[in-house]
Amino acid sequence: MTLTQGGEYLGLRTQQSFDILVSNLRTWATANAPSADPGWLAGNAYAFTGVKWTLAFPILSVWPTLRADPALSAADQQTIENWIVNWLVPPFPGTSAAQAVIPGGLDYWPNDLGYWADATLMADAIRRSDNATFAFGIQRFYGALNQMLPDGSFPLAS
Repeated sequence: MTLTQGGEYLGLRTQQSFDILVSNLRTWATANAPSADPGWLAGNAYAFTGVKWTLAFPILSVWPTLRADPALSAADQQTIENWIVNWLVPPFPGTSAAQAVIPGGLDYWPNDLGYWADATLMADAIRRSDNATFAFGIQRFYGALNQMLPDGSFPLAS
């Protein structure tokens, strides 16, 4: 939904794509979705987090434009923005929120899941006009590309 309707909205700004995006994002934000059973999460937190960040990337790509649309109500804008900031976006390294989900709290996902987190953080940095965080992501991708093995894999890929 996000890729199809987001692409249509960004390219054509149709009322239908706007309505579908806002309706779905509002519903997800209100439900604090995606969610998982706490019992399942206990053994699969990394897998769930990877799925959540995969969802976050296309949302963060369309959100700055959708957020600025005068047809978006202030209440919907705030509900969706709060959900993005407090639930969907991975915590930045070095923050107390990051230390709660990052083993050791020193760095996040030192394997292939880190690249999803980096991409999501970079999209969020664009949303917030945060050049330092965006540059940090570029630095991490540049470092990863320098470590790429001849078969195209990365040394720490899981």
